[in-house]
Amino acid sequence: GLPTNEAGDESPQVQDEFVQALKLMEDLPVWVVVRLCTNDDAVADFYNALDSLLELSLEVLDDQAGEAEEVVRYNKWLNYALPLHRCREVGCQHRLLDLLDERALTITEIKEFCKILWGAAIVN
Repeated sequence: GLPTNEAGDESPQVQDEFVQALKLMEDLPVWVVVRLCTNDDAVADFYNALDSLLELSLEVLDDQAGEAEEVVRYNKWLNYALPLHRCREVGCQHRLLDLLDERALTITEIKEFCKILWGAAIVN
């Protein structure tokens, strides 16, 4: 759900406090993964908007089926299976993993992605 205070209350002020707390981490070497467990559009919109508000390395993930729908929109060639989703959930950080559900990968990026999955020796 949306951020709450100690009493469990949601408000714009509580959301602002949450954002300010995240901003404290902007200069730290951290990768934050938010795993959404809801179909509530307001919640998803809030967390997806954080990416544009913060200079923080942030990944907002839906469940595997939801992410697969987003990935296939741009990269129809990729079978977005559970192991790949789990890698993203646990914070495997690579710019190509972040791009999968944002735009189609170029041919060069697809080759690089294959190297990530299977290793450079096999792909070359």
